[in-house]
Amino acid sequence: MNSAEIVSRLRAARLFRVLSNADLQPLAVPASVSRFEPDTTIFYRGDPPQQVYLILDGRVAVESMSNQGKAIALSELGKEIGRAHV
Repeated sequence: MNSAEIVSRLRAARLFRVLSNADLQPLAVPASVSRFEPDTTIFYRGDPPQQVYLILDGRVAVESMSNQGKAIALSELGKEIGRAHV
C-alpha cells in the first residue's frame, strides 16, 4: 500500500478525519500494513506503547487473563485501536 492509499485509509478513520492531507502525510510515511492470523496476540497489557493500529478489515478481541489463567473477553473492536501516548 503506497502513501496516498494510506492517507486515504487514515482519512476514513474517525480519529483522523479533521486532519488535512498535509497533516496526514507525515503519519503515512512510516506506516505499514500488517496482517494477523486469527488468535494472534498483537500486544500484551504492560507493553510500552509504540504505535497506533487501524483495523482495516475484520475484528480484534480485547482480552485479559483471570487469576486461573483463562481468557476473559473485555471487548471486540472493528475500528481503530490506539496504543500511543498522545
